[in-house]
Amino acid sequence: MKKSFVKYFILLFLLFFYIPDCFAKPNKKELVTAQSAILVDLARNKIIYAKNIHTKLAPASTVKVLTALVTLEQLGANAEVEVSRNASCAQPSKIWLKPGEKYNSLDLINAALISSANDASVALAEAVAGSEFQFAKIMNKRAKSLGAKNSNFINATGLPAKNQYSTAYDLYRLVRIALDNPVVCQVMKKKNEKITSDAGKEISLVNHNKLLFRMSYPLVLGKTGYTKNAKHCYAGIAYYGKKKYAVVVLKSSKPWTDVKKLLSLVKN
Repeated sequence: MKKSFVKYFILLFLLFFYIPDCFAKPNKKELVTAQSAILVDLARNKIIYAKNIHTKLAPASTVKVLTALVTLEQLGANAEVEVSRNASCAQPSKIWLKPGEKYNSLDLINAALISSANDASVALAEAVAGSEFQFAKIMNKRAKSLGAKNSNFINATGLPAKNQYSTAYDLYRLVRIALDNPVVCQVMKKKNEKITSDAGKEISLVNHNKLLFRMSYPLVLGKTGYTKNAKHCYAGIAYYGKKKYAVVVLKSSKPWTDVKKLLSLVKN
């Protein structure tokens, strides 16, 4: 009788105090596959979702948002840029620029932001600062001024480099300012574009931001990134009429799904 009572008590304890995993509340941090993610209501400056937002990770080509911003601030949108041999030798992704070709700076900004062209990014960096190394110094100074204090940039492309890192929080700070720039914003809206060298060579560009093709509302503008180490990255802004939300995912295996899941948290 006593043993039966003990078994009965244990059973009641398990029923009341032990909840199997299948019935447990989902962990909000596991909403996305990304190792780090953030969603911010920019009007209220309120973080809606946060997962490892200060973890330092490889940012891949999301850094090109800063490359474009710094170029516009330092060089403008109507400067002539000659492609160096060094720039032409940049690793893919690239648009296969040739040494000696000349392009308008805005054309190369289009190539960097739309097609994530590394050769265009290096050409812009060299036009601004003489070398990519010197350009990175300007990038870091500008990033710090925008509140991105846990980032360090070594190049203008986001290609793998020792001691190059950023955070989801820092990239949200950068992308909100970059997309306030009307030139950056207009470029990122383009699904397709053509650029032309001074000699008449045409290059067609297709935007890597698949959300432009897959979603009609909200309008989501942003920069993609991918390397083997960084995995998939995305930094952008979703526009719900006059309301704006910054969204960043780093080290994701399903970036488009992650971004959509984050935006599903938006209450409008």
